Amino acid sequence: METSEPKRDFLSFTLSLPSGIVINPNKSNLTQGRLFIADSGNDRILKFTQNNRFIEKWGSSGSDNGNFKFPSGVGVDFSGNVFVTDTYNHRIQKFTNNGEFIKSWGSYGNNDGQFIVPSAIAIHSSSGDVFVTDSLNYRIQKFTNNGEFIKKWKSIYSFGVAVHPNSDSMYASDVNYDKIKKFTTDGDFLLEFGTSGKENGKFDGPQGIAVDPNTGNLFVADSKNYRIQKFTADGIYIDSWGTFGTGNGQFDRPRGITFDINTCNVYVTDYGNNRIQIFTDNGDFISKIP
Repeated sequence: METSEPKRDFLSFTLSLPSGIVINPNKSNLTQGRLFIADSGNDRILKFTQNNRFIEKWGSSGSDNGNFKFPSGVGVDFSGNVFVTDTYNHRIQKFTNNGEFIKSWGSYGNNDGQFIVPSAIAIHSSSGDVFVTDSLNYRIQKFTNNGEFIKKWKSIYSFGVAVHPNSDSMYASDVNYDKIKKFTTDGDFLLEFGTSGKENGKFDGPQGIAVDPNTGNLFVADSKNYRIQKFTADGIYIDSWGTFGTGNGQFDRPRGITFDINTCNVYVTDYGNNRIQIFTDNGDFISKIP
C-alpha cells in the first residue's frame, strides 16, 4: 500500500535551467522527499513527493551556508540526506531531507578536497561514499559520507557520474571526447564506449548518466544530439529516443537523468526547455514537470 502524502500546502514554482536530478533510493521511506531537482538558474533545490507533487524549496543566490551559485548536481544517500554540488562556490553542501544545512566541504583549488567547477555527484547507496566530477581539474574525487577525502583519479572533462548500487562499478561521461568511461569505485579503469557523431551509440556532449540497478542498463543524456540513449552495462547500444524541440519527448539539451527503482521510470532534466520529462524505461513519454 502506498504511504499517504503529508498534508501541507503545495507551493507554486517555475524552473530555470534545471540540471541535476535524483530520486531517494530508500523506497521503503515514502514519507520523505522522493525527488530532488537542482534548479540551477534559480540557485535552489526543489523537493517533490513520490507522486511528483512539489513540496518545498531551499536556497538562494549567495555563498553563505545553504545558499548556492549555480547548483548543478544533486545526490541522496540511503538515509535521505541531500548532497549538492555548489558549482561556482566550488564546494559540496550536505542537507537533511528537509533542507536543513548539515555541513559543507571544498574550496577553489586543485589540492585534495578542493574543486574547480564541481558538477555531477553520485552517492553509493550501500557505502554512502560520495563521488564528485571535479570538472575543470579533470578528475573524480571520492569522499566519505561526511566529506572526508578518500582518493582521486585523473579522468575526463565530465558533467555526469553514476554509481551502480549493487556492484563496485561507476560511470562518468567524457564531454570532450564524447565517451562514457566505466571504473571500479576505487578508480580502476574498466572500459569505455562511444565516439563523436549522431549515429546510434555515438555522442555529442554526453552529460547525465543513470543506472537501472535491476538490469545494469545505462541511460545517457546525449545533450547536443537532443536525445536519451540506452545501453547495456558494458556499453552495447539498446535504444534511443528524442529529437530537438519543445513537444513531449523532445529536448533542448537534456542534462540530468535519474532512474526510479519503484516504477522503472526515467526522469530527465530538459535544460533548455526548463522542465522535467518522465518516460518509461523504453522511452515512452509519461508526463512532465511543471
